[in-house]
Amino acid sequence: MLADLKGRTRDDVIQELIAAVKDEVPAPADRLTAILVEREDQSPTAMSGGVAVPHGRIQELDRFIMALGRSRIGVPFGDDEGNTNIFFLVLAPTDDTVTHLKILARIARISRNSELRGQILAARTAGEIFDLLMKEDAGT
Repeated sequence: MLADLKGRTRDDVIQELIAAVKDEVPAPADRLTAILVEREDQSPTAMSGGVAVPHGRIQELDRFIMALGRSRIGVPFGDDEGNTNIFFLVLAPTDDTVTHLKILARIARISRNSELRGQILAARTAGEIFDLLMKEDAGT
């Protein structure tokens, strides 16, 4: 979890998120970046509310790898409504479409919660962001 992304562009943010999980992924970072950038070029994942979900299927993976990043200043990410502040990176194995869709649906549900988005933006640390997401996931 990255509570203070430094990137100023879409590609910078993607590279930062990949750097955060690089030790977990048995594929070169430049290949991961190319997969995610190509996916964003085809269909941007930025949603209203300042949330984006860069995601891609990675042949070498046998499990899902995820990261969350927050940019306090916001980054243009393909959403016409303005800058994006919250980024959910999802790297998926190629053979588990059902789980991939469930994860994306869960992120979409979280993203529609404007109160939670505000709390994530106001959180002081990555630990606070994690706690907010766990609380939301528990339904409390």
